Amino acid sequence: MTAYRQDPTVVNVSVEFFSNSTTNYFVYELRGDMITRTILDISGQLTQLAWVEEAQEWIRFLALPKKQCDVYALCGPFGSCNENGLPFCSCIKGFSEKSPVDWQLGDRRQGCARNTPLHSMYVLCLSDGNRVPNSFRFPRILEDSLRR
Repeated sequence: MTAYRQDPTVVNVSVEFFSNSTTNYFVYELRGDMITRTILDISGQLTQLAWVEEAQEWIRFLALPKKQCDVYALCGPFGSCNENGLPFCSCIKGFSEKSPVDWQLGDRRQGCARNTPLHSMYVLCLSDGNRVPNSFRFPRILEDSLRR
């Protein structure tokens, strides 16, 4: 079992994340009369905020996954995510935004569409000379099943 513990000194809370072969879950314990807010945004990132009365602001004390590009399929099909760039998402060579309006609004789930169609439905996307960038990630469940 893997466990992750958040530093309780940042805010008055204790957070633990547990993971094993059958389940993933987290448990948190608030100390005192703390007000918190939990957000699961459109990209799949879970964020928890705590209201700090002295500062009169919300402080983020939990974000899972920690990096935006670790959210699976954030940029949609044929999209590439780069933590160091803004916006995070771009299309790989030979592809363009499937819905430019949605991309401008920050919703990139539809991903990218091929600029020129392939001649055969059965040809893989790499057959036309495009390369998969090293930053591409596959779902963990797929990686785990490939290792078995």
